Amino acid sequence: MENNIIIWDLEQKCEIKKGDVHFWASYNKTLNNISIPLLLEKESDNYRNSFLNFIYQLSQSKINNKTLIENLLIKNDFSLWWMNKIFEKNPLKSKRINDCLKMIVLENILKQNKYDKLILYTNDKKLNISISNLCSSLELLFESKLKKNKQKKLSLISFYNYLPVILQGLLYFFYYIFKKRHLINKNFNNTLITSKSVFICSYFINFDIEKSLEGKFFSTFWNCLPNKLLETNFKINWIHHLIRNKNFKNTKNAHKIISNINNKNNENEIHNLLESFLDYQIILKVFFQWIKCIFIKIKTKNIISLFTNKSSEINFWHLLKDDWNSSLYGKDSVHNLFMLELFIKYFKLLPNQNIGIYLYENQPWEMAMLYSWKKYQVAPIVGFAHATVPYWHLYYYNHSNFYKTYEKNNFPTPDYVALNGQFAINNFNLSGFPKDKMFRVEALRYLDTFSDTRIKEKTKKNKKVLIVGEMNKASMELMFKIFDDSYPFLQKNKYEIGIKFHPSNILNFDNQNKIYKIETAPLENLFKKYDIIIAGNSTSAALEAFLLNKKLIIILSGSNLNLSPLRDISEIEFISSGKDLEKVLRNYQEFDEIKFELEKYLFLDRKIPKWLSLINNKCLT
Repeated sequence: MENNIIIWDLEQKCEIKKGDVHFWASYNKTLNNISIPLLLEKESDNYRNSFLNFIYQLSQSKINNKTLIENLLIKNDFSLWWMNKIFEKNPLKSKRINDCLKMIVLENILKQNKYDKLILYTNDKKLNISISNLCSSLELLFESKLKKNKQKKLSLISFYNYLPVILQGLLYFFYYIFKKRHLINKNFNNTLITSKSVFICSYFINFDIEKSLEGKFFSTFWNCLPNKLLETNFKINWIHHLIRNKNFKNTKNAHKIISNINNKNNENEIHNLLESFLDYQIILKVFFQWIKCIFIKIKTKNIISLFTNKSSEINFWHLLKDDWNSSLYGKDSVHNLFMLELFIKYFKLLPNQNIGIYLYENQPWEMAMLYSWKKYQVAPIVGFAHATVPYWHLYYYNHSNFYKTYEKNNFPTPDYVALNGQFAINNFNLSGFPKDKMFRVEALRYLDTFSDTRIKEKTKKNKKVLIVGEMNKASMELMFKIFDDSYPFLQKNKYEIGIKFHPSNILNFDNQNKIYKIETAPLENLFKKYDIIIAGNSTSAALEAFLLNKKLIIILSGSNLNLSPLRDISEIEFISSGKDLEKVLRNYQEFDEIKFELEKYLFLDRKIPKWLSLINNKCLT
């Protein structure tokens, strides 16, 4: 009798009774079936470290007697590798990271058990190829049960994604110019501040639009820090990234808001949109650099073998190919090149600052900014990890070996990283991040959320539920499916459902049952109004709800990593279906306040002494 392993990667219910069934994309398990996502969580440290080591080894692998980092040099001292999606390791941008991690789990299963054959049920062609190649390397019979994908509705986006990568890059080049055309040479460089000045780089979201109309800029990212700096006679040069949100309709409108702030503001701070430094010289530079990227692609055409993990038989090429190509000569490459040239121009014009501060997430634009800062500025720059630093947000982490060679490889890095709580510090310590670069600071975005009176509030049993949206579109779609499946139960029990969208992911959805109330108020106000909070697994707002002692339910899909900062907290309910939601709500009772030490998670002091100490001690004099 054959001893087969069955991998089930389909949405429909598995009816297979014989064989060792493993679910690829589900946290559900039975006596006879095993969940690969659960196995990944069980030995997460080993699997995460293995994947981070693969990324490090890939960067050091050689083609034509040069490391991959050296092969991707776009300038004499700057490599495109630092802006590559594969190095970024962001599960919110690349769902294939989850598949790569589960491939490592699968290989471990296959090596520990003697199977005769692997049978794969999936509609994912790239996963099918990857697992087939792994079985071949392990000399294991492979049987494919590849199903056809449902035909998607034809749209401009789906049509664009089917185009060759080089054509995607070219079209995005012209699209970028068209979208930013109203900002060309619309900066305020003639008013840049020179003396005792602080540079702050931020996103143009999460700011108070009403205050901006009065000429005041207040951002929840930074809270009281700018005012404290101004009170201590510092001046501020702001640069903002444009991100679509409800506060402005287009780039022209965004520029009007910035102009209004500058015109009504005092001489102690000046605001600019990064994209307002766009000019025709930059456009030409980016185009010719993109052509150079195409030649780099040709030069590195034999890269496939480098995607085999040296400590295993897995080749990740088919899973990571799209990220590699897009980052090298496709849409992402073009966008990153614009970021690089915009920051170079800005820092050439910016007078020497006393210190720089930016939102730290290890995104490609940060690499462009840090490279440009180090080239044209002499003051230290601080990366501020403004949100939580969850375990599976891999863009915060690198393998410990990486930190032994990053200076030699000219990795753009901040001089210091500001961490907002012991939770973040512990995670950075585990990754091998240099301790002398870490500093404790207050959690600015949470200062208004927490006070002694709010924290002591107990959760009451009521039927008011708030859905907190997140950036991941697929996760939001799962949320709506769960609520649609539970609609009869919610209607029968007269639950009131509110939804607060993430500012960068406001979806159009079917609200025909009229059970959702769209909320626009700040979350700190909404948390007073609702007592049951349902959040996606990647939003840091879940931590706020937990620390405010709300009944918290987190949506978790087997297709995604558990990106929640609360993944190890036993009091949190994680659900994956409408039935799970109904079960939790039926069992929901009034409960006592959860005892926790707030300082374990966040540093909170409205006087921000840690911030002021860091800036005063590290500021260039």
